[in-house]
Amino acid sequence: MWRDYIDQLGMPRVDRYPPSDRYDTEIAFVDDSIGLLLTELDNLDLMQETMIVFAADHGESLGEHGYWGHGRHLYEPTLRIPMSITWPGRIEPQEVSAPALIIDLAPTVLSLIGEQNPAGFKGYDWSAVFSGSPPPMDRLTHYQAHRGAVISRHDSDLARKAGLLAVGILKNNRKEIYRTENRRRGLYDLDADPAELTSLSAKRGSPSEALQLWMTALSSALDSFEDMVPEPLDEESIEHLRSLGYVD
Repeated sequence: MWRDYIDQLGMPRVDRYPPSDRYDTEIAFVDDSIGLLLTELDNLDLMQETMIVFAADHGESLGEHGYWGHGRHLYEPTLRIPMSITWPGRIEPQEVSAPALIIDLAPTVLSLIGEQNPAGFKGYDWSAVFSGSPPPMDRLTHYQAHRGAVISRHDSDLARKAGLLAVGILKNNRKEIYRTENRRRGLYDLDADPAELTSLSAKRGSPSEALQLWMTALSSALDSFEDMVPEPLDEESIEHLRSLGYVD
């Protein structure tokens, strides 16, 4: 299917394409599919009544820092995702540069439609920001990279028990990453160094107090998760995961 977009993107016809070119064709396919959906909504005269939420579950590293894929690192190509909420007549078009997380979507959407947020929701409700309130520019956000992100040769139990690869925090555009496997620390000023090429910290430096607190809380939660007995997956769910590349 991705080959259908080779000509559209002006790519030459060759036998093999590099991963970056194939990724471009996949983006073109998604873009085309979203266009078909929006056109149909317009044809049905439903655009004015529809809230459109657009997001991704993760970014993708295309060779940055010598890595292809997602789930194993906490650099910006993996963490940055598209995220937008469009609701004609209800939300004024604007761009908000404050840090946001995908867990913010559920509480924000529920608030926009007048529903109560469950007490256990951890995300930030952006609905007030859409109405003119100042965004949380100094928000501290937390991240993790885990071996169990992609299940290949190991079953889900073994992959989950493999543990953390890295933890990270971001505040005021300064990111701290700590690789738990080799105990290496990185500290990056994303304003001055958006590609995260130069760490401001010694590699063997200890994690900050804020990162240590996050790492402790996360490890405790994962330990509790290990004691849970997972529900077996049915064949339909396994096939769906396989189609997404999460199961061999």
